Order: sequence, then C-alpha cells, then structure tokens
Amino acid sequence: MINMNGSFFRHWQTIPFFILLLLFGAYDLLKTISSMPYAQRFSYVGVAHADGVKEDDKLIEDYTKAIAANPRDAVSYNNRGVAYISIGLYDLAIVDYTKALEINPKYAEAYSNRGNAYNAKGLYDAAVADLTRAVEISPHLAIAYNNRGNAYAAQGLYTPAIEDFNMAIENDPKYAVAYYNRGCAYYAKGRHGLAIADYTRAIEINPNYIHAYTMRGNAYNRERLYPDAVVDFTKVIAIDSKDAAAYSDRAKTYIVQRLYGMAVLDYTKIIEINPSNAVSYFNRGVAYAAESLYSMAIADFTKAIEINPVYAEAYYSRAVACDKAGLTREAVTSYESFVKFAPRQYGPTVELVKKRMNEIKRNYSLRNVTNVNDQ
Repeated sequence: MINMNGSFFRHWQTIPFFILLLLFGAYDLLKTISSMPYAQRFSYVGVAHADGVKEDDKLIEDYTKAIAANPRDAVSYNNRGVAYISIGLYDLAIVDYTKALEINPKYAEAYSNRGNAYNAKGLYDAAVADLTRAVEISPHLAIAYNNRGNAYAAQGLYTPAIEDFNMAIENDPKYAVAYYNRGCAYYAKGRHGLAIADYTRAIEINPNYIHAYTMRGNAYNRERLYPDAVVDFTKVIAIDSKDAAAYSDRAKTYIVQRLYGMAVLDYTKIIEINPSNAVSYFNRGVAYAAESLYSMAIADFTKAIEINPVYAEAYYSRAVACDKAGLTREAVTSYESFVKFAPRQYGPTVELVKKRMNEIKRNYSLRNVTNVNDQ
C-alpha cells in the first residue's frame, strides 16, 4: 500500500468523503428552487372537464362535432381548447379560445384559458393582458387570478404574484392550487415558513397533492427540519411508488443526516426504476463511500462511467475511493481520466489532482526502489 501521509491526502482525511464531493460541486445535496423548471414549481390550471373524462382525443372529437353542428358555439370552442391544452397543443388551444372570444367577447373563462395557454408558451405579457381582461369581466374568477399570478411569478415578480394568489384564495378559499402556487412564490422569496403553511393548507384540501408534499419537503430541508422532510417524501412515494425524484429527495435528506444506509436503499430503488441512470449509481457510490465501503463505491462509480464514459465527477470519485482503498494504479488511472474530462470550472481541483498524482507516483517509485534494495 502506498504512503498515506502526504500533505494533500492528510488534508482530505480530515473531511468526510461526501463533504469533499459537495465542496467539489459534484453532488447536489438538496434540490433548490432555482434549479427547478418553472412549470414544475407552479401549477397551471385550465377549466376542468365537467364529467372528469381524461380521454382528450375523444373529447376533441366530440367538441369538433358540436362545432360542426353549431359554428357559433363558443363554449365548445373553449372546451376543445381545454382538451388541446391538456395534451400540450397550445397553439391549437389558442386558436380555439380566440374563436370563442370572437363569438362572445365577454367570455371571461376563454380569456383566462387563453392566458393560461400563453403562460405555457412563455408569452407572459400576452398572458397578463388576457388574464387582466378576464378579471375585469368577472372580478370573482379565482382561476384567472391564479393564472395571472403564475405569469407574474414566471417573470420573478413574486410580490404581484402573491397578491393575485391572495385574490384567488379570497374568491375560492378551497382552491388548493392557489395555496400551492402562493407557497412556491413564498419559497422563491426565501420565506420558507410561509411556504410550509401554504403547502400544508393545500394538502389539507387535497391529501394526495404530490407536488405540495414535494415542495413542503424541500422547504423543510431549507429549514433543516430533516425528519419532517423525510415524512413528506415518504408520502409522495406512498402515493406513487415509481416516483424516482421522491426517492432521490429522500436519499439526499438521509445523507445530510448521515443516514447513509437508508440513502443506499433509496438509490437502489431508483436504479431498479431506471437502471440506465448514471447519476443514481454515482449517488449510491457517494453513500457507500461515506461509510468507507470503498469496494462497493468503486463498483458504482465504475458502473456510472460505463453508462457515461465522460462522467468527470465519477472518475474523480472513483479515484478518491481507490486512493483511500490503497489501489494505487487504479487511482492514478481514474485521476488521469478526471483531468481529461473535467469541465473548466473544476480547474482548481484539476491542479490539486495533478499534485496528488505526482505524490502517488513519487511514493510508489520510492517504495519500488526500497523493495529492490531489500532483495
């Protein structure tokens, strides 16, 4: 085994392995709101189908027949637009909402729905204009306030967004989505306590509101209420046992509590759900390494590299694990691969790795010379 007393390696031994990876930037401990797509944070809402039918193609067919029978049927245009938007055909939805408004210029719900479609397309100014018109026509239309709040929030205008979510809730106190969206706006402003309160209210109204449990778990993590976060992520898994993101969120929360074995179980479940996800093998390797189970960690980092041959962080992590396990040649090989594939932002770490490689090679060479002299 190589000499482990070099100053570079001694420094590493004073810090838990997974903290090294965090400092290196290779492992996101907690999901942050800034990394989440806007559509995942805020819930878009259209007009729900009265009969609850989800077969959108059939609905589109039915509304098309109704329009053919009565080309002045504004409601059928509006409802066909709802069916289009539910399957992501926003442009077709906008055409239908526009036609409904040509027939009935006072159709507040059609303005609200078209604004919702503009939101989904990222056309926020157009969305705000339509949604403002909707509340002018119908001042108690909660859904329009909610959707305009989404348009403001998408632009980072959280104060007017919160004001609109307030109005949505005032007009419909059982509006779970508005509570959820206001919670997301508070979260984005760093007001996690208020966010938790709103997510909790949304859950009280809708006990199976997966997004509210997820975001409340994130907010609990921000407040370092890790056991509460675990409870929420566990609830998401109970609702949907195939929700890989919930297992990942829970695993990260376990890791911050140093419950590495629990994290391993969750990453194993993620791998069962999606065996081709390199990041899951990498993360499980981090958990193994944190418990000094280096052979298992190395196997997972190796698997991650097999899936993604340019996975710089996995090469680095495998190198460190090999280094700690005394696998000299393997460590050097992995360090070299890391240097080859490391992105530019890892420049300082690359320089440290180069120093470590020189230290390993020097110590390894001296050991070989001593062995020869002893003979």
